[in-house]
Formats: sequence, C-alpha cells, structure tokens
Amino acid sequence: MSNQAVNNSENNNVTLVLFHNDLRVADNATLLKASKISINGKLLLLYASSLTDILDNKDHYDAYRYEAMGQARQQFLHESLADLNASLIQRGNRLLYLQKGEEALDVFTQLSNLIAQQQVTDICISQTADYNQNKVYDLLQAKYPEIQWHIQTTATLFDELPLESLPKSFTQFRKQVVCQKVC
Repeated sequence: MSNQAVNNSENNNVTLVLFHNDLRVADNATLLKASKISINGKLLLLYASSLTDILDNKDHYDAYRYEAMGQARQQFLHESLADLNASLIQRGNRLLYLQKGEEALDVFTQLSNLIAQQQVTDICISQTADYNQNKVYDLLQAKYPEIQWHIQTTATLFDELPLESLPKSFTQFRKQVVCQKVC
C-alpha cells in the first residue's frame, strides 16, 4: 500500500478510500480491495469530516456533525483517526484528513477538488446505513460517473455469532434461557 504513483502509460489508476465508520486497518475489506486495485497505481486514504454539511438542513441532523459531538465522542474519533494514521504510516501510506476551516471551502468541495486534481479512477467505501452519508455518495457518483465505485461490507461481531442456532421467536429464546437458569 505505497503512496508512490507509478507514472507509466500502462496503469495510471488512482484509488481513493473514503473512511467513514470502519477506521480499522486489520480485517478491513475496503482497504484490502483498494490495495488490490491500486497495486500499480496510487492509493489515497482519506477521512472527510462534515462531508454531509452540503445537504439541506431538513435532510441533515446536527447530531451527526463533528461539532455537535460531545467531548468524549470527539476525543474517541480523534484518537481513532490518530491510530489509523499510525497504522497506515507503518504500511508506507498516510491518512489525508479533510475538514472545514474558518475560511476554507466546504468539505464536499475540497473532496471534489482532490478527486479532479488527482484524477481519481476508483473510489472504495464501506457499506453504511447512514442515510446522509449515502446521499453524499450518490451526489459524488452523479458528479463523477466515469469513476468506478467499489462498496465493501464491514465485518461485524454478528458475522462470527452462531445466529442460525438461535430460536426463530423471542418467546422460544426466552424459554430456552429460562430453562438453562432454572432447569
């Protein structure tokens, strides 16, 4: 996962990874996919705070904005991003972090400029249930139809649980649990 670009006519792809919720390096399907795509190209790893600020207020809930987060949540995010960056540096890359400054362009515009300047050919994201984040992804896909999108699912704890052995209804589950404690 080197950040070095190979400037030859055979392969000049530029792959952008947009981190959102999954800030891990180990076991990250999105990062693995991106590293395979960019094997002979350039790999950009990016976290964009407040990306959803471009949406209308009626579609955007302030609870999801960085500025509206509590101090503990901001600290957790900050430490998680620092850990992610340290892990990426160990692997020969680094995390780019876009955020809105006092006089800076909004984050969506900054991201659009980066995509255009770097001539991004592929964008890799983790699948998310975040409605506003998905709306922003839709806007980016409409703005850059020539870019190939790769959406990966995120591994969760539920992937490892034996869910198929659970009863079909809560009543059956409750009876099973009660029987284990009482019987």
